[in-house]
Amino acid sequence: MSSKSSARGLFKFERKEEEGIGAQNNGHTPMVSQLERKAETWMTGDPSHLRNPNDGHPIEPQASEQAMSTVQYTCSALPTTSIVHNPSQNDSPRPSAPGTTGEHTNSQAPRKQRYRLSLTSPSIQFSKSPEPYEYAPLPRGKYTRYLVLQPGKDKEALLCHLHTCALADLSEVETISYVWGSSNKTKRLLCAGKTIPITVNLRDVLRRVRLPDAPRTLWADSICINQEDRKEKSEQVALMGLIFGGAKRTLICLGPDNGQGSLVESLLVDVNQMIQQFGSWDQIPPLSQDDPMAQDPRWGFLGNMIVSPWFSRVWVVQEAALSRDARVLYGSTAFPWLDLVRVHFWLLHKAQFLCFKHRLFLCDVHITGLWNRDRPDSENFVAFLARAKGLRCWDARDRVYAFLGLRMAQVGLGSGPIVVPDYQKPHHEAFHELALEFLKHTNDLCILSAVDHTSETLKSDLPSWVPRWDYVASTDQFGLHDVPYNASRGMKQTKLSFVSSTGLRVRGFTLDRIHFRSKALPKALPTALYTLWEGFSVQNQNSLASLWKVVPLPLQNLLVLFAERIPDKKKDFLVNLWIYLANTRHKSAYDDGERLFAFIKTLRRGAHDEGRWALTADEAAFCLRLCRKSASFGCENMAELEQVAQGSDGRDFRLHTSAWCTGRTFILTSNGYYGLAPEAAEEGDVCCIIPGLRVPVILRGMNKEQHYRLVGEAFIFGLMEGQGIANRENWGLKEEDVILC
Repeated sequence: MSSKSSARGLFKFERKEEEGIGAQNNGHTPMVSQLERKAETWMTGDPSHLRNPNDGHPIEPQASEQAMSTVQYTCSALPTTSIVHNPSQNDSPRPSAPGTTGEHTNSQAPRKQRYRLSLTSPSIQFSKSPEPYEYAPLPRGKYTRYLVLQPGKDKEALLCHLHTCALADLSEVETISYVWGSSNKTKRLLCAGKTIPITVNLRDVLRRVRLPDAPRTLWADSICINQEDRKEKSEQVALMGLIFGGAKRTLICLGPDNGQGSLVESLLVDVNQMIQQFGSWDQIPPLSQDDPMAQDPRWGFLGNMIVSPWFSRVWVVQEAALSRDARVLYGSTAFPWLDLVRVHFWLLHKAQFLCFKHRLFLCDVHITGLWNRDRPDSENFVAFLARAKGLRCWDARDRVYAFLGLRMAQVGLGSGPIVVPDYQKPHHEAFHELALEFLKHTNDLCILSAVDHTSETLKSDLPSWVPRWDYVASTDQFGLHDVPYNASRGMKQTKLSFVSSTGLRVRGFTLDRIHFRSKALPKALPTALYTLWEGFSVQNQNSLASLWKVVPLPLQNLLVLFAERIPDKKKDFLVNLWIYLANTRHKSAYDDGERLFAFIKTLRRGAHDEGRWALTADEAAFCLRLCRKSASFGCENMAELEQVAQGSDGRDFRLHTSAWCTGRTFILTSNGYYGLAPEAAEEGDVCCIIPGLRVPVILRGMNKEQHYRLVGEAFIFGLMEGQGIANRENWGLKEEDVILC
């Protein structure tokens, strides 16, 4: 180094810019010395042309995931001088999307980019100093951001720019539907030279959709919404339906396929071609178990795909349902989402045995949300939310907010959603608001059927008539199902009114009380496990149920075979329950010859009603089992039962019982009726019929007269078709105020 440069000392300057994109020089402040001008000239060029004076090699832009967005260079200069560079936010090329603007508009003052000069050591040093990306506020109205993902390959750094556009201009944008996975944002996306923290899952998704040789215009919630701004998040969530509905397509990212993606794709193609050959669903015959298609090993690969976490999340339902063109990305393969939905619909209606064999069950809201997206009256929004309770989310508020883009969420409210998302409210307030707005706008008491309390939720401060969407006590709701119950037949719907903000006043008939309740049937218990389950003590059942979920199917089958050796007196909960009911001296609402049939019909909640006392083959087969294990009432017609039960071993009955009784308790009322009630029901609780509600409800009296806590809905065999209302005068029933608190 010359003596002249040594006399001037050493300088350090810091330059901040996005990796791989050279900063454009829009002019700068004149330097006070020739050396400073030389320093400025050297450092304001494209960094790909810079050379490290120590080795003569080019200083390459950082291209690895670990690279930072700012690079600090050190060289000689005066310690008191500052070099200021003022590039525009929009220096980098913008995509040709109509009606778009940069994240900062051109009217804003340019962001200053500084080179600081200071006295330091003779050597040139290189260090890294990242800065977080700062979101500019969105314009008021229907606007959002989109990102332009720069081309790249493999593990090269993810580079992007964010831009703002009106929702009407999203026609060239592709939305991404994915699972956040862990909430820990340990990876980085470089946006305009700044860092946006992202999750590992999103990092992998962006690598999957990134093109090797061209930018790609995308929308991803974690990036395009400022997650730290609750107000913006609430506003953007309210627009989510318009975003996914207005985009060019939706990319459904399932993750790695373990080499099975192409086989799944080919299976979907084959089945869709078969379906289309018949022209209509009614003409498609059921699949025989002997059909070669039933033995296709590709069904197992489809089952492996369906267990992807994506299928269990709340947000993805409307993301797929509202898309103009939803495409599934599974490993390196891609296929239309509609192909998968169509095959699943076919499986449920024409080849259900394959669903059980290979675990091919999707939450049916995926089908409903898609097929009914343009028919808002086809399903009640509350019924939809109830069926979606088995899905998962990080934020309990999303159990409501995640579906507000669907048309059914706007029923009775014009073009707006039933509630406006507000992430500044706790989730219980969001649930309360939904219940209030639903009743105000629809006057539909079906929302009471969605109430399904546990002992813990019943103790909360939230009004008992507000459904807890964050708890799953039972598998389905009687009053929200297609089975045509009408417990209040012949009565006009009750007038409802609100008592302050927590009380709901209705009119009803309190017609019975719970005399006996069984222990709750096991929750989420696979049918194949029932036999084994009943041989274990209650203390071990919770652990066993959790273990069963991860047991391979072959081992499950072996365990079920092993269960056949368990002594009968220990292994059949339903048999023991029937023995108790058959031998109790409590009064009965049924004749002696009808009690067994009433028991069977109650467990099946009155479905498949071929007549009040007519039995299906699987019902008759299970009746035979009960009769052979207990010399009890209702067993006189063994020969007739054997004839009806031909060809059935009762397994279908156990399956149906599993679906409808899980999480519920069997009850015997004071007047001798059999029923199914919520797990939280207790002996002494009131059975009530509310005009306008299709099913009875269970109430728990409070210290104040006419004030009750709503425990949940009930099925009571013999009262589901309006018999209680028809006999109200003979029974001395009077309609009275019922205030639910």
